[in-house]
Amino acid sequence: MTKRVVNDETVEQPISEASVRHHCRNAKVMFNEAVERELIGSNPFRKLTSATVAAERGRYVTPEDTDRILEACTDLNWRVMIALARLAGLRCPSETHTLTWADVDWDRGRLDVRSVKTERHEKHRRRVVPIVPRLMDILQDAFDAAPEGEPRIVPLSRNNLHRTLCVILKRAEITPFDRPYQVLRQSCETEWAQEFPQHAVSAWLGHSEEVSRKHYLLVPDELFERAAKSAAVGSRIGPQRNANCVEAESRVPVDDTGNTACASANGDSGTAPPGTRTPDPLIKSQLLCQLS
Repeated sequence: MTKRVVNDETVEQPISEASVRHHCRNAKVMFNEAVERELIGSNPFRKLTSATVAAERGRYVTPEDTDRILEACTDLNWRVMIALARLAGLRCPSETHTLTWADVDWDRGRLDVRSVKTERHEKHRRRVVPIVPRLMDILQDAFDAAPEGEPRIVPLSRNNLHRTLCVILKRAEITPFDRPYQVLRQSCETEWAQEFPQHAVSAWLGHSEEVSRKHYLLVPDELFERAAKSAAVGSRIGPQRNANCVEAESRVPVDDTGNTACASANGDSGTAPPGTRTPDPLIKSQLLCQLS
């Protein structure tokens, strides 16, 4: 059981399956090291299930909700931190609180982010993240208001981050949700994935495409709405084209024998000489339909 604050009350909640497996992985690593050093004969945790499980994905913070949350921040530092999480996909607080003004490339619109979580891997110690226009405006305001000599972009305490964000959500008239900072990061990747190549988006977020598919990418309602609108447009075009084809076919003159009028006008009885292809009214009607 773990304790957490829900609606200003401390309640006990069971540990999630993901947390249990995380602790199992740590135990297996420690006891494997003890086996390697010949301190013990075998690892008692070796058969425990420790593979990662996909996180629960039921919340997407839309751009409209993002604006409401940012407007509800009465403190500029909080607005910057939330913007870094939602508009740049930074981990909070491990990445937001280690970011400095020296990491901002104002001319090219990029952030040089130090990844504390993956810095043990040489190729994943730092990554470059684009600065979208909305975030650029917020960073400029924060830079102008920053005290002289303050190197940190987010000079906030790491304490009570969850509780304060819940207060901001309520002020924005948004019901607080679980894992808020992770949700902001997921929402950022989901929005980017609709516009940019996935390999680039995963690199900006600092993980692989497999991790993106398994843990981050969501299917927001706006995609359903966009698909429904495109389907509705297609349904309106289909009958219209069919009607045009019927109308064009009805305009092809046919004589009493069933042959087209153009054959009669040329003095033909409708029977073509050997080696000559007989005019097909259906083909002509299709051509007229395309021309119309």
